[in-house]
Order: sequence, then C-alpha cells, then structure tokens
Amino acid sequence: MNYHYRGSEWLRHRLSELSRLEGYTRPERLQGSQNQPESILRMDTNENLALPLEFVRAVMYEVVEDVDPRLYPEQQDELRSRIASYLGLSKDNIVIGDGSDQLIDLALVAFGYGHKSITLRPTFTFYRDRCLMHGIEVEEVMLNDNDGFSFSSDAIVKSGADICYICSPNNPTGNQFPRDTMLDVIERFDGLIMVDEAYAEFAGYSLKDLAVKRDNLMIFRTFSKAFGLAGARVGYAIACKEMMDIFNRVIQYPYAVSSISINAAISILKRLEQVKRVIEGVKAEREWLYRELGMLGLKAFRSDANFILFDVDEHEGVYRRLKEEGILVRRIGQIGGYRGCLRVTVGTREMNERFLNALGRACYNLQQ
Repeated sequence: MNYHYRGSEWLRHRLSELSRLEGYTRPERLQGSQNQPESILRMDTNENLALPLEFVRAVMYEVVEDVDPRLYPEQQDELRSRIASYLGLSKDNIVIGDGSDQLIDLALVAFGYGHKSITLRPTFTFYRDRCLMHGIEVEEVMLNDNDGFSFSSDAIVKSGADICYICSPNNPTGNQFPRDTMLDVIERFDGLIMVDEAYAEFAGYSLKDLAVKRDNLMIFRTFSKAFGLAGARVGYAIACKEMMDIFNRVIQYPYAVSSISINAAISILKRLEQVKRVIEGVKAEREWLYRELGMLGLKAFRSDANFILFDVDEHEGVYRRLKEEGILVRRIGQIGGYRGCLRVTVGTREMNERFLNALGRACYNLQQ
C-alpha cells in the first residue's frame, strides 16, 4: 500500500529514523498439545516458573473477586506502603509503574532530552533502544569477559555522560557487579545514575538504602521475576523523596497500573514468606545447575540472577535441538571471546533435569 504524505516531510523523516531501530525481538513460542500444555518449557525469559502456578492463580482469583473494574485504580498508595514495608523504606521513596520498563522510559523522557548517556555492553537492550528512540546519544563500555564480566568505573566517570544506566545483576551475563565498584561510580559520576535491580531478590545486595539518601540515584525493580507476576506488569522505582514526589505528581501517568495488577502485587506481598522460600530454592537450584553444566564440559558463568549464561560451540544447532524437544532457551550469541552463548532460566529440579538431559543429547548428537 502506498501512503500519501501531505507535506509532512518531517513525519516521513521521523518514521524513517525509527524504522532503522532494532526494537525488542519477542522470543519464539511453541504450542504444546491440548492435553499437555506443560510439555513446552519456557526457560528463555526469566519468569519465576518455580513459583507454583496454583499459588499465583489463587492470588489472582482473590484479586478478581475484590476488584470493581468500572472504577479507576485508587490503591497506589497502599501498594507503595506495602513495598516500602518490604524494603524497610518510606512510601515517599516509591513510585509504581506498568513494569519497570515503563519507569525507565519515563525517566529518559523526563531527564534525557539533549543529554548523553553511558551504559554497558552487553546489557538489557531495552535501555539502548529507548535512548535511541528519544534521540539520546549512547556510549557503551564493553564488559571484560576475562575478568568475570567486570567494568572499569573510570570509564563511566570520565565519559562526560549525563546519565548512566547499569543493570546489576546484569542481563544477560547474570553477574552482580562488586558493591565497591558500584559505590565508586555513584560517588564520582556527575549525573543521574539509573540502576536496574530486576533480579535483586536473587542477588547478594541492593543499593535501595543508598538511593533514598542521594539526589541522583534511581533504583528500578519489578514483580515480574522473583514474585511471578510477569503477566501483571508491575514495577517500581526507588529514589529520594523529592525526586519521587515529582515523579508521582508530574511524570507518571494518572492511572498507569490497572486495579487488578496493583491488587495482585498487594496480595502477593501478603504471602511474602512463601515467595522467599521459593527464591531460596531457585538460588540453590542455580548452584546445582551451574555445576551440572560444567560436568557436561560446557563453560557456564556464575550468576546472581535466576538464569545462567553458558557457552556451546554449536549454539544454533543446540538451540534447534532443544526446541525440537519443546525446550526454549535464549539465543545470545557472541559475548567477547565466547561465540556461542545461550541463556537458560533456572526452574524447578524437574525442569532443570529435563533441560540438562536434552542439552546433553543435543551436544552429543552434534559432535557425531
């Protein structure tokens, strides 16, 4: 179809610019049989599938019965209070959003125009994509794959950038950067620092307590990973009271998150002890899976998240073989000197064993 532009040259130019951006590539999806939908293992998007489905469905059933969908959501303050209680902070330090992605995007809209940003590579690609969409120049610092995917704080501090984005634990490498490195960046960087802690519940530390004391540090977190509510799309940011007041009053949409999603987050926070037990189980499985990947002769990388990055010689062939057995992992490809990286979500022991058995067969068959 040919579209007719009536003198809107600027619009055509802008559409041309946007068309050159990569955007988010949604993962492949497979259909299980009608009688066995669980035959497909989704181990590619880091959802917390170790959290029992019956548990999460019970939360959602409770919420649906209590919510009047004719009304605008007015439970934001209650959720902020419950998040604050969970973190040991004040609700004045919290803003909620339609997933942490939305809050990251709003921060770029509010603070990024006309400025330069610096981030790491590889990392969560959404950040770079949104910077480019908003016309924000992005510099990337390559992670050192010879030193546990580390980076030099000097490279960040001396960049001359106005905004710094660090995902820690980092996606897709899985490592949480040393606290001393992060503190050095926070102390010396002259600009806004955005730290994405989507996987913080699986890691060793959080910078949340520091964020409320600084006027240039924002922490982003989510209910999509540890809390098993990826489909509900609830995220939140943590920062000093002044910044969060402006975010809540001016920057965030009036009703950004649905009543069902807000109440689902409130409800699951009431069941925190069960969620924590599952998190501890995932962490234990992560260590077991890491060792088992090594026993297969593969290079696996230590992780502080709920996934593991590993390197195989024929990663495209391994990916296809796993898919044929109904198991989806994430194709990453080359990272530094590692050319065939795949990323797998840590699940239950049953899920992990099924994955390992299929992976062993795939590697063996490709070597023949």
